[in-house]
Amino acid sequence: MTLTSGLSGRRRAVAAGVLLALIGLAGCGGGGSAQDQAARNIAEANNSLRGDWLLVDYRPEVALEPVMAQLLAVQIGRLHVNFDGTAAAVQGVGVQTRRTYRIVESDGHRSKIILYDDTGMSYEVTATQQGGQLIFQAFTAPWRGLGTLQRGAPM
Repeated sequence: MTLTSGLSGRRRAVAAGVLLALIGLAGCGGGGSAQDQAARNIAEANNSLRGDWLLVDYRPEVALEPVMAQLLAVQIGRLHVNFDGTAAAVQGVGVQTRRTYRIVESDGHRSKIILYDDTGMSYEVTATQQGGQLIFQAFTAPWRGLGTLQRGAPM
């Protein structure tokens, strides 16, 4: 005996329609799973990050050695970063490098980004975009601190 065998033709059609709708809703997961939403948030954050940025502020958590402090001071307003979706090209006064990166988490507002240097060392950063600025906090020594990148400064 099937689920609709005891029903009239019209009721059977309505029951089948309701059953199909329920199956459709179950397949959609009510808009997607939490994992799907996390993947969408990461993709949106990556798209938002793409493009040219200029370092306009950086405040280290711990005072830097004098030579490093001078190097940093020269970079403010001159260090350009271009994010292309998988790598960050960095160019400043006496500095030119490329770092791969990956956004590992995003809630649609704040993102956790891991950058990798040539040796495979990882650097953890959280970032929040506010208008044309990217406010970031770096957690890996020696560059622990808070900084700001301004959008739209091509290299």
